[in-house]
Amino acid sequence: MVTNKSDGNGLGLSISQTLIDQHQGTIEVDSWPGQTAFSIFIPVIQDNEGSK
Repeated sequence: MVTNKSDGNGLGLSISQTLIDQHQGTIEVDSWPGQTAFSIFIPVIQDNEGSK
């Protein structure tokens, strides 16, 4: 677990991953010097009537 805050505990990404997993989604990370970007993908499921 990693944090850049003096009073942080580093649980944010772990909690996010758990929630995304519960919705059958994925999380991807792209990192380059000085920046990191996370992409979250959660599937959209249509009901029998075709509405979202």
